[in-house]
Amino acid sequence: METPDDAEPCDCKQTSIAAVVVGEMMDFSSSQEIDQKPHLLKLPQEVLLHIFSYIEADYLLNTVSDVCQFLKNLLSNEKYWRIRLFQRFPQPFPIVQGDDLSWKEACKERELCEKTWKGLDMNNNMITLSETSGFATDAVHLMKNRSLCICGSRDRSITVWKLNPEPGSNIGAKPNELHYKNLMQHNGWVWSITSQGNQFCSTSFDSTVKFWDVDTLNMIQSVNARTAILCSSYIDDNTLIAGCYNKKTIVVDTRSSGVSHSMIHHRKAVLKVETNDNYIVSTGEDGLLVILDKRNFNVLQEIKSPSFAMSLSVQKDQIWTGLRNGNIRVYDACDFGNVLLATELTFGYSWKVSSLIYTAGAVYSGNADGWVKIYQPTFDPDYMTKIHLRRSGGVADMSLTGKRLAVATGEGLVAVWDP
Repeated sequence: METPDDAEPCDCKQTSIAAVVVGEMMDFSSSQEIDQKPHLLKLPQEVLLHIFSYIEADYLLNTVSDVCQFLKNLLSNEKYWRIRLFQRFPQPFPIVQGDDLSWKEACKERELCEKTWKGLDMNNNMITLSETSGFATDAVHLMKNRSLCICGSRDRSITVWKLNPEPGSNIGAKPNELHYKNLMQHNGWVWSITSQGNQFCSTSFDSTVKFWDVDTLNMIQSVNARTAILCSSYIDDNTLIAGCYNKKTIVVDTRSSGVSHSMIHHRKAVLKVETNDNYIVSTGEDGLLVILDKRNFNVLQEIKSPSFAMSLSVQKDQIWTGLRNGNIRVYDACDFGNVLLATELTFGYSWKVSSLIYTAGAVYSGNADGWVKIYQPTFDPDYMTKIHLRRSGGVADMSLTGKRLAVATGEGLVAVWDP
């Protein structure tokens, strides 16, 4: 597999991280602030940076850097974090490098994900939501800062689970409390669930888009799209875009009572749709990756794939697609209106990549044969951990918030990991 010329890091193993960083730092040693601080700050900067190499990036950035301006400046050097990252993770990273890449944030995410997932026994750390219906669960969604897991099933129900709060959350659930509520408002299979602010949205094969208040779990609005709806994503607080079985992509404004805009850019069913700051991206059974301008819904590009994408993860500067043939395609979206294929990752098997999530710290993939794997986000990625959900009917959907991962399967199993 070829990698771009600029993907190779500097020779970090032969580089003194302290020497490089200190050489570029301002001289704070003569400042009055340092003279009045405890003796730790009077150590040479090279020694301080060497000590910091044994401390987790998250603690350095969120705690140590807030001690004083001197330490904040010392830990703000991007070259320090770039060298530190490549000393710990020598494989070329990232696959796509945007102009505003923060090496300190990337290093923090890589270290956190490795600490969380590498070597984790996913069988013994799995929470099974066993009271699900037994029907295929095609949609699962974790609401950020809400400790809610919302599932959509082929028995036409929406199940809302309240999980234990994540670290730092205000949710007042009791320890080990796990309860749920069933919402039976759809007349067809529930295909997708997404959320924005204090509301979430469900779409179904019954042609409806339903909006729900997350606090009361009451339905706010129902819109009839007159065709089965397979996927959805919020554009902003008031606007939702959805992909339909009849090849259409529709826009629904929550402040109105119907579909505000309708487009046909695919020749077959629209399988996935996601957005970022610039684009609306959709995939279909026709093998097309369609990229729209988010401002006016004009088509910017249509990219044909040899195997159609069943899953999609859109970030600010890159687009990841999981293909029916088992491969993963990564697109460079740094240049507006000129999205290019960066690489195609192959894993030696042909099971469909039915769900895919990319972050700076890890890649999460779910396959139709029941495998869930968590990879390093690099060329030729090594997996950090994996689990085979046997007799699951395959992975149908995944959702991630913080360190919490939820997986829904074709046999109704919903599993949650909260390491």
